Amino acid sequence: MRSKIARIQHEALRERNGSGDARRDYIGVATGADFDAAAEDRRPLSAEHLDATIFAIRAGRAEILRMYRAGHVSDAIMRKIEQDLDIQEIVAERRRDERVP
Repeated sequence: MRSKIARIQHEALRERNGSGDARRDYIGVATGADFDAAAEDRRPLSAEHLDATIFAIRAGRAEILRMYRAGHVSDAIMRKIEQDLDIQEIVAERRRDERVP
């Protein structure tokens, strides 16, 4: 399930970048222990990078909702993935907002 969401996020970034390399603009899907490590990693990221990350997270959210409405995922799975996406989005937005003078 998560791999499908990650693929959708990657495809959304490729479209956003004009079929460029989406990997350069995407932090990645961080959940569980990976999220804790990612939150502590404070290397500077460009606002453009963080905007692309937020764009990808929102594409993932749209896909999980589409899958839920089509009956492909249960309510519990949708809630868990949405929770993970919420955390990712909050972290990315906070890091982006920290960069604003």
